[in-house]
Amino acid sequence: MSGKRRGRKRKPSLKQKQQEFIFGQKSSFRPVAPKDYCEVGNVQQILIPIIHYLNHFKEYRKHGAELCPGVIFHGPPGTGKTYTARFLATSANAGFVDVRGFPCVQVDDDTLTKKDVCELFTISAEYVRRKNKPIVLFWDQFDAFLENASKEAVNQLYIELDGVNGKNSGVFLVAATAKDPHEDESVFSAQLLRKGRLGTLVEFTNPTKKQLVGLLENYLDKKPHESIDVESIVHIVVDSAPATILDLVEVAYRQACLRIISAAERIPVLITEKDILETLMSHLQGFSLKMDLPYEERERTAIHELGHAIVAHTLGRMVQMVSFLPASDGLGKTYFALPWEQPPDTKEIRINLAVGVGALVAEELFSLSTGFGVCPDLETYTDLARRFIVTTGKGPRLRKRYGPISLNMEKLVASQQLLATLEADLGELLKAEEKRARQILVRFGKSRIRYIAREILKKDTPIILQDEFRRLFTESKEKARKEP
Repeated sequence: MSGKRRGRKRKPSLKQKQQEFIFGQKSSFRPVAPKDYCEVGNVQQILIPIIHYLNHFKEYRKHGAELCPGVIFHGPPGTGKTYTARFLATSANAGFVDVRGFPCVQVDDDTLTKKDVCELFTISAEYVRRKNKPIVLFWDQFDAFLENASKEAVNQLYIELDGVNGKNSGVFLVAATAKDPHEDESVFSAQLLRKGRLGTLVEFTNPTKKQLVGLLENYLDKKPHESIDVESIVHIVVDSAPATILDLVEVAYRQACLRIISAAERIPVLITEKDILETLMSHLQGFSLKMDLPYEERERTAIHELGHAIVAHTLGRMVQMVSFLPASDGLGKTYFALPWEQPPDTKEIRINLAVGVGALVAEELFSLSTGFGVCPDLETYTDLARRFIVTTGKGPRLRKRYGPISLNMEKLVASQQLLATLEADLGELLKAEEKRARQILVRFGKSRIRYIAREILKKDTPIILQDEFRRLFTESKEKARKEP
């Protein structure tokens, strides 16, 4: 028995586990090289001096120059906070630790105690001395620690940030949170956010359309792919978080791999535009890509969507995509680029209304019985028209009777006379835009609409992007003449 006891391995102590976690880099860390980093906003500009300092922290220390002990990354999930922390560590040639995995005193509770916080910074400072390079402590969901930790643990964090191991220790904290520290003072105290602690806040936002183009191109360039109309695709992305764009490419690439693995012959793995579209549309619409509806029903969906698209294109809107695949709401989808960054003016609102009623007009031109398909359109654009009149006072009858009045839709308390005036202006506005949409579609012609619908329905996946829509729009004029 005694021999067996001597042969047993002793369980490592908590201190040993903590040291192994830091020195063994137990947290997963995939480097992000500068050439692979695609930023949103001006985050990189903020990080450049931090990266330079960490790369030369000993030289800075000789001159007595201090760096803030850390920063707070805040913004919605999926906007690149973890990705940027990895980029920071890679660029600074630093170690990387995910603080959430740090072994704790409380086994059943992963909230760090005062002793844990002390050990985290002490062992990290020791890592810097022994490895001769800085270390980045990435603390995701930092707000959870601040809310759940004891007062002693939070105070210990303040002590560490104030430089118990020296402010130039080479230990740099990146705290990440989905909350806005400016708006939640009960969690992010003034003591924490003062200069010299975590007073440097870096806000992460969802990218603009222009930045989305760069992100999608960046992720696509890491995979083999065919020529893809990136600019059209980004205009139909609803969730524009960088993580969503990366997932879009990864899912499309798996689809491309599946196609190759299932094929008998050897052909190269390439992401096609169809792979991207099918992936994107399944995210947007939640439909099955199998078109097992009767042809008449599919043609009706096509005519409905082309009513939107043709009116939009004629009135100067850039139609980014038209899909005849039925979504969970029973409709296809038409997406067009909005030409404004700021709230739209009267002209643009009226174009929106004409585009909205275009589907109803198209169905009526083909004598299709109007079903539930147009109801969401009518509800959306009636509400848009009402809000426009109520908030801007642009209704001529409303303006004549009540002057430059603006009403609150959510708290609308009005007399019967005011409501009747409002509804009269609303009806006049909608009728005018219905008339405009009808004139456009009648002038365009049923034969051209039918030609475009049939050409798209011939496709294995009846989805087209901007360039193909423009081609069919022009081509339909000549082709439709030759039809019997």
